[in-house]
Amino acid sequence: MLATDERGLTLVEIAIAMIILGLLIGFGASMLGPLTKRAKQIETTDIVNGAADAVVAYASVNRRLPVWADLNNAVVSANEFHYVVRSRNDALAAPLFYRLANTPDLSVNDVCTVTTTNLAVTRCNDTACTLPQVTRDVAFIVYSNGANKNYQTILPGPTPFPPVLTPPTLPSPPYPAGIYTAYVYEQGVTMGTNRVSSPPPIPIPNTNPLQTTNDMRDDVCANNEDRCRYDDIVKYITLTELKAKVGCTKYDFCSAGITVANQSGVAIYYKLNGGACTTWNNATNIALTPTNSYQVFTDGACTLVCAPQSYMTFSQQKDNDVNNNCLTKINPGCQMVDQ
Repeated sequence: MLATDERGLTLVEIAIAMIILGLLIGFGASMLGPLTKRAKQIETTDIVNGAADAVVAYASVNRRLPVWADLNNAVVSANEFHYVVRSRNDALAAPLFYRLANTPDLSVNDVCTVTTTNLAVTRCNDTACTLPQVTRDVAFIVYSNGANKNYQTILPGPTPFPPVLTPPTLPSPPYPAGIYTAYVYEQGVTMGTNRVSSPPPIPIPNTNPLQTTNDMRDDVCANNEDRCRYDDIVKYITLTELKAKVGCTKYDFCSAGITVANQSGVAIYYKLNGGACTTWNNATNIALTPTNSYQVFTDGACTLVCAPQSYMTFSQQKDNDVNNNCLTKINPGCQMVDQ
């Protein structure tokens, strides 16, 4: 028999317990969607970073970037990118996209000898990109369209850019002709309906060897929905970063030669490899290759050597070329310095 002070739960207590349990289950279910989305975002970030690492590893072995030659997402023999990366799709089974600098074409040229590229990235903290952060000389970009499947990163290519939004005004001074700029936004920035395409799918124009694809996206968004918010996941590597990761030496950067400018303010004179005395006019350049050297003089008879430095060799000027742009100069007083 039960003791007089022992009893079971009443129906009211059971009902209260069931209500509390239902609330907990409902709260957990409501959190499941955001947690799943967050997990997919983290997984996609890892995939994008891994793909960028794979491209760098390929460049470390081949001293060039893998080729991207597809007209769509089909795999063809020319498309080395798909064979290099561990996963060609993000965590939502959407294809990764890859852009590389093509002037000069880093899938052909030795990355260690290239000094500049035609690819740039502008990071924006709002839709209007009022405070742009610009990175020049980008080697390549890998990105995913994100969970909302909308094409929201403005990528380099001929105008008009898809969707129909005029790109933000470039910071002063503007880029020279031929520089393509990828616009990347902070996560969660509301992009508006002009960032979202509606069926039928539209092509994403780019210049060869960059990809063009017909990728289905969500319909026009409204009311500040998630699919209006920027969620693309982007990883880019600059040319300087790539060279460091590849292990380029200082002498790789200007293996073809160095341009030396006469900025002394006056005409000076030189002998190339001990040859004839030649005038070197002010504000003109001469080419210095690894196999030649110059002796510099201050008089037309080439008898008074330039002091404090009179000989110009490739190795000596390479040491002067601190920024590795293959340009040096002679200042007044025969001071040989970087430019």
